[in-house]
Amino acid sequence: MKLKSAFTVLLFIISITACKKEKVGGECKYVNVSKNVSVTFIDGELNGEFMVSFQPIGTETDEVYRMTAKQFKSTNRNFDLVELQNKENTFKLMIDEITQGSCTPFTIKEVLLK
Repeated sequence: MKLKSAFTVLLFIISITACKKEKVGGECKYVNVSKNVSVTFIDGELNGEFMVSFQPIGTETDEVYRMTAKQFKSTNRNFDLVELQNKENTFKLMIDEITQGSCTPFTIKEVLLK
């Protein structure tokens, strides 16, 4: 009987100490950056569902920024979608990039045709 009581107390202590209300990775902080990019890939049709991939220009990196049609259409921009198909176009992305925490790594706030 003593073993059963000890086990019950142990389970109670574990359940109390296991419940933390802290967010994993702590508070998230972002910094606003701008990047000159080009379109590397468009998956789908611009008049329907699509995903567009942007890659920074002039950097040796594997960094890629992707946006769905829904995200792209709700983001501030200064051009028509057809401009994405012109491989000579350069765009400027205004991005909130995470500097601390484990929330969304980045949010694209604006896409401008340069």
